[in-house]
Amino acid sequence: MTTEQSSNSNSNLTSSENATDSSIAEGNVKPMFSSYVTITTITGIQWNPEYATTDETWRHYLQVPYTGFTTGESALTVSGSGLNYVVSVTCDNSSYTPQIVSQNSSTLQLYLLATPNSNTTAQPDTWITLYFGDGHGGYVSTGCSIIPSFNTSAQGPAFGQCTWYAGYIARNACEKSVVGSYGGTALSGNQTSAGYPLAKSVICLFLGTAEKHFVFLDSVDSSTSGGITTLTLHCKDTNWDYHDGTISSFDATMKYNSSSYAITQYPVIRSATYTVYINH
Repeated sequence: MTTEQSSNSNSNLTSSENATDSSIAEGNVKPMFSSYVTITTITGIQWNPEYATTDETWRHYLQVPYTGFTTGESALTVSGSGLNYVVSVTCDNSSYTPQIVSQNSSTLQLYLLATPNSNTTAQPDTWITLYFGDGHGGYVSTGCSIIPSFNTSAQGPAFGQCTWYAGYIARNACEKSVVGSYGGTALSGNQTSAGYPLAKSVICLFLGTAEKHFVFLDSVDSSTSGGITTLTLHCKDTNWDYHDGTISSFDATMKYNSSSYAITQYPVIRSATYTVYINH
């Protein structure tokens, strides 16, 4: 067994030559170590977050896709010999489903599909063990560190990121289209404007061009008195208070003139210095 380190590889790779895990046995017969298959490395795109506030625990974990969000580059590459003999791949984490994409004698392309698309199930795994069955009653086991991601790139959006939750997880849960890039329409008090805050919208916060943050607008309460409409924005986000996938909830207040729609009080969403944009 060898290990390999590169910008796209996971160096925490080992192989078990005499694994005895009965959970992968067929019937009452425990499979034997494979004499057909050898695995040397598993490589993929590492999670390498841009911002220092992100939990460092998962830095350099290999990114794996959520079900329905696979791309060619989100497949893991398994290298070794005899990989053309592999007929099945299983794992020890029920939140992930292995799927062979392609294979030849020296390379096997593999999806590890995170499913369902929820923050409460598929989470980063410090060590997921994979079992490669050779079709002759034998298998090879090996493992790597993984983090689920919707868009496999060096900066995410992977588990725990603000875009991961507000733009993907929360929007999927309410059957809305995902919001995967920063932008939107400037905040407005006019209900006919795309910038008017509605429940299940995604709020994009800008501070100049360098700092950005995504917030999910879970619900909105509205009241009008003396010609002023008051909106209470019930918000949720991740990667602000916590950097481990924990969801935070908070409220912000917006007021505008009911006739002219001019905003008389801008909502303080995480910081008064942010410019607010809305994505419906």
